[in-house]
This record gives sequence, structure tokens and C-alpha cells, in this order.
Amino acid sequence: MNAYIPDIYEQFHCLADKCPTICCKGWVLPVDEDTLKLYEELPGIEGRHVRFHIQKKEPVSIRRQFGRCPFLNCDKMCQFQVNGTPELMPVVCRTYPREGVRYDKEARVVFSLSCPAVANLFMEHLGRREYVKTDRPLEFFWSIDNEDDAFMAFLKRDEEKLLDFLWQEDKDLSEIWPAMYAYLYQENDRIIRDQLERTDEVELTFDKEKHGEYVLLRDPTYSFLKIKTIDHMVLDHITYSSLSVKEPKFFHLIRRYADIFGRQYLDKVDDYFDTQMRQMMEECPEAKLKFKSYFSWTLQEIFPLSFEYYSVLRQFLFAVLYTQLYMIFDLVDYMEKGKNRSMDRQAEVLYTIEQGIRHNPRLNQNLMNVIRDEFL
Repeated sequence: MNAYIPDIYEQFHCLADKCPTICCKGWVLPVDEDTLKLYEELPGIEGRHVRFHIQKKEPVSIRRQFGRCPFLNCDKMCQFQVNGTPELMPVVCRTYPREGVRYDKEARVVFSLSCPAVANLFMEHLGRREYVKTDRPLEFFWSIDNEDDAFMAFLKRDEEKLLDFLWQEDKDLSEIWPAMYAYLYQENDRIIRDQLERTDEVELTFDKEKHGEYVLLRDPTYSFLKIKTIDHMVLDHITYSSLSVKEPKFFHLIRRYADIFGRQYLDKVDDYFDTQMRQMMEECPEAKLKFKSYFSWTLQEIFPLSFEYYSVLRQFLFAVLYTQLYMIFDLVDYMEKGKNRSMDRQAEVLYTIEQGIRHNPRLNQNLMNVIRDEFL
């Protein structure tokens, strides 16, 4: 099996007890079958103590106390690690913020930007990331057993093609997204008709005349997904009753978003967002590269998941959605804090958003439903 890791893999270092947030708090902590078996075979008082904190109903997980893992000690360290028994940590805890997915004969490990250390690493290394082959032993929490070698080979070629297109010219995302949309929509139609061999006929181009019926007949703006669609997601799905307690920093960003965008008329809000984004990029030129880098990172993270869904368009729209949400909340923070925000502050906004959105599978399904109903 060929395994690939990000080119900045070796530069990651866990902040441990210096971490400004706790990945053991607020999130579901699933227990894999192998680790559960270890728990069931663990003898004595320690075994009874561990098993007491396991919630057996699906999905099997660690039962949290006061919203956090009961094995988190007062030094913000995992007690299993401190005791020298890391094998008792579930795979998701042993590997985070690395997220490994096995695709039959290939595997890829990505970094989660919900981790403060990874968010800082991202900010320090803006640009296109490469995935390099590795022989190091890796653990994978998720496996997609598709056995479609031809489709996997197509996805690898297509991903490289999209990334080359993204980075080859000094175009911004408002111009790139419509071109990618037309391209991937045409490919998607061929894939669902079992015409994979005909995807080579599709041209990835900025020339709208070649987009055919898939062309977007509107001026390029950063509101690729309309703000009314984003607003529906934020207020109906991302905001929830306990958010102010579980994610207070994210809750504050949402409140500021509602204050700023709630003052705009519906027919003007997309222009307002686009104007504010372009103004921010004029005052902070690095913002353009930051958002393009985030879209590129996210596309590399989720595009291969088309191997399970057979929908390249779906994964593209998710990558656009996450990028637009990041742009909106980063803009909100910029409008509040000003253009002299530190890199640490920008990284904090990034991992705060990732924690509030990307770690909730049910939420992501709801977001997909909104995209399907209001965009597709």
C-alpha cells in the first residue's frame, strides 16, 4: 500500500499542556474495535475504571464528564500517555490532528486545522502543499473499500489538474470557482452516467464560451454560494443552544456576523460581502494568498473522498463552502480587530472556525442538504 503525508508533516509538534484549547473537550471521542477489546481485557481496578467510562451504544465512545474526557488530568495531559500506556488511547486520540484515510491500495494522512499547532503551521507555510510518499508506520481510523482502481487513478489525475489550475495563474478565487464548477459539473454528469472515459473531453478553462450549459452567467464575486444560503446554514444549522458554552469564541464570531450582515438588505448583501472582502485584501495583501491556500488545503483534504461518493462536484462545493465560511468569519474578525491582527490571532480564528464546523458529521450532512436544495 502506498501512503502519503503532507510535506510539512515532520514540522508538526504537539503543544501538549501549552495548547490554548483542549481536543478532549466538547467533541465525541469514538472508540475503535481494537481499543475496545483492550478495555474489555484490561484486568483489575484499572480495567473496571476504564470500562465504567465507556458508552456502549453506537457509536461506542468515551462517556464525557463535565463535557470533557474523564482521562484528561489536571495538567491538560492524557492520563494514558502519562502512565506510559498510549495503546489504551482510541486511534482517533493517538493520531489527532492527523486524519488517515485508506483508499484500498493507497492511503493519505491529512492534518486537521482545528488543532492550534496545525493552524499556526498553516499560517507559516502559505501556498500549495504537496503530499509525499512515506514508509513510516501509520494508523488509519477510516477505510473506504471501493476497489475501483480506474476511478482512484482518475481522482489523482484530476486533483493535480485542479491544483495546477488553481496555482498556475495570478487569478483570485472569485474567478477560479466558476471555471472549476463548470468543469466538475460536466465531469460529474459523465461519472454518474458511467462514462468515466469521457471525462477527458472536458476542458478546464476560464473561457466561458467553452463552459456550455454549465456556465455561470454572472460577474465573478466571492459570493459563489449566495450569502442567503450561507446565512441559512449559520443561523439554522451551525448555531445551537449550547454553542455559547461549548464554543464561546465561535459564538462571539457568529454574533458579530449577525450584527454586521443583519444590517444589509437581502438584494445587496452579496455585493456588500464582495466589496468588504476586496477592501480587506487591498489593506492586507497576504489575505488573498491565505484564502487561496485554505481552499487548496481543503480541496486536497476532501477531494479524494469522492472515491466513496462518486461525486467530484459534491466535494468541490464543500471545499468552496468551508472557504467562504472561513472568509466571512475572518472578515468579521478583521472588521472588529483591524488590519494589524497578529498571525497568532489569525490562526486562532482559523482553528476556532474549524472546531465549530468541521467536527460534527450531522452538521455537515445538514450543510450538504442546504447546498443540494438551494444550489444544485
